[in-house]
Amino acid sequence: EVRSMVLESVEGATALAHIPSLLTISRDVYQEGDGVELFMKNIDDISFEIKELMNMLLSLAKAGEYLHETMSDRFGLMHGDFYAHNVLIGRTHITTNTTTNADNGGNAGQQLLRSRALLSDFGSSFFYEKFGNHEDNTKALCLAGMEVRAWAILSLENVNFFMKSKERLNKHDQHTILKQLPKELLSLLTTTVAPKNPQSRPRFSDIVMQLEGMMA
Repeated sequence: EVRSMVLESVEGATALAHIPSLLTISRDVYQEGDGVELFMKNIDDISFEIKELMNMLLSLAKAGEYLHETMSDRFGLMHGDFYAHNVLIGRTHITTNTTTNADNGGNAGQQLLRSRALLSDFGSSFFYEKFGNHEDNTKALCLAGMEVRAWAILSLENVNFFMKSKERLNKHDQHTILKQLPKELLSLLTTTVAPKNPQSRPRFSDIVMQLEGMMA
């Protein structure tokens, strides 16, 4: 049986981060000008930036859900390199709604850039059977659990970068921004990273449901 995957050709996108260095070893390097900054450029609209951050984390969780849970009843696909340097960020212009009337001299809406996150580089990926002998799915749960942890670490890195990008603000404003982040987000990320047994971590579908609940 031949199994294959067709990928979209993406142009004009920027990697979310750089590959790990000799200093960071297994952690990606986040620098000015990387894709991670693209969804943090709307400095006059912090709430929009937080929505962009949440949308990115949700998009990547949905990618994991598709690969491991919904793509096939029989097979899952392990990405194998679920890092920020393999996430591409593209931008599209949007106009926000306003309560003023442009025809009467009001503001027609603020121009903002909306981000699109795409999981790329499947060079380390491989298919696996979801069920082995006697309908045992232990291997599948372990593989998916490893990828879930990779998603959570990537997400924590980006939340940390988001807060670091606001260090120019005073302590009161930083505290105000922190309060706008969903309280449940950090709890979800830390509890997802913590379990040593991959099978004890939540499924991608559970993560997607929790993120959507936070954003509702």
